Amino acid sequence: MGNTSAAFRPFTFPYRGSRTIRNVVLPLDQTQSSPPAFSLAPPYTEIFVFDPDLKSPRTYQWSFGVQQGLGARQSLSVSYVGAAGRNLIVDRFWGFPEDNPDFFRLHLVRSTGTSDYNSMQVQFEKRFSKQLELTASYTWAHSIDTASNDSSFLAGVDPTELRSERGNSDFDVRHSFSGALTYDIPRFGTNKLVAALLGNWSVSSVIISRTSIPIPFVYTDCREFYSSNSACPRPDLIPNVSVYLTGSQYPGGKRLNPLAFAIPPPGRQGTLGRNSLRGFPMFQMDLSLRRSFKLGEKLNLTLTAEAFNILNHPNFGNLETFFFGDPEFDDQYFGVSNQMLNQSMSNPYGGTGQPVAGLNPVYQIGGPRSIQLAVKIYF
Repeated sequence: MGNTSAAFRPFTFPYRGSRTIRNVVLPLDQTQSSPPAFSLAPPYTEIFVFDPDLKSPRTYQWSFGVQQGLGARQSLSVSYVGAAGRNLIVDRFWGFPEDNPDFFRLHLVRSTGTSDYNSMQVQFEKRFSKQLELTASYTWAHSIDTASNDSSFLAGVDPTELRSERGNSDFDVRHSFSGALTYDIPRFGTNKLVAALLGNWSVSSVIISRTSIPIPFVYTDCREFYSSNSACPRPDLIPNVSVYLTGSQYPGGKRLNPLAFAIPPPGRQGTLGRNSLRGFPMFQMDLSLRRSFKLGEKLNLTLTAEAFNILNHPNFGNLETFFFGDPEFDDQYFGVSNQMLNQSMSNPYGGTGQPVAGLNPVYQIGGPRSIQLAVKIYF
């Protein structure tokens, strides 16, 4: 069963206790170093309640497509792909419940989440002929759900109603395009010296482009700093006020307008729809040049020069979404992109923190132009 909430419960109350000590002199005495006493008495740090009728998540998938040949070496395919998730795990969250001081955090885990995905996928393919090979793909898609993963905490402003949470998925990309081209440069003339210098060269290029992804809009006035900020209610949307501000003074040319949002009263979800705002699109073109040498019957040498984001096109990370309701602070920090895309993918929390393990920004899309040289020997 896909249930992150259940998997991590052995690491919380009542199975684990902790004590924090500060400004102490080493070595610690027995009182300072002894573990906290086990107790079931309140207050309780964190309680998870699971629906007794919890069901296993299910995913239904379907697709159909048509393919048409265009000559001997070309083809065009058009497909429809759909999926539906049902009985998805949803974790509703309450931090510091005011009506019961015995509890620090409360969770209600139920299998009431849903998701729906629909897409049109088009691909053109030209198989290798006359030194040229080409593949181009376009996808229109829309993904909707009530929660995009089972570890996100949803604000417990209404424990039984999920309609206010149903919206674009965190990973919803409406339009995406990718293309790959390889061309073997023909030899020029019959002169052996010219053929030796200019033969066996090939060039290839990859283009990736997509529209923007949703902004995970939250605000910090929820007295909860334990885990996912999706536990905080969304703000209210002020009518007749532009959500975006545009201009060259903003990174990427736009930012969110602080005057377009307001903090809702306690106990009520904001009027801003989940994942209803979007950040920046992405475009990147990579180019590589290769030369092959035959050093013998079983030995080959390949020299490669690769340029990533060869046009040095700027790709900005998502907009800062911590909304405090403080005009002075929000005007300076809120709604502004403070990272390039490769940095935000490696360190989504911003600032100068360390990259997430395995996601070094050097190897992510959306960074500045970079060049890589490689030598390969095949035997």
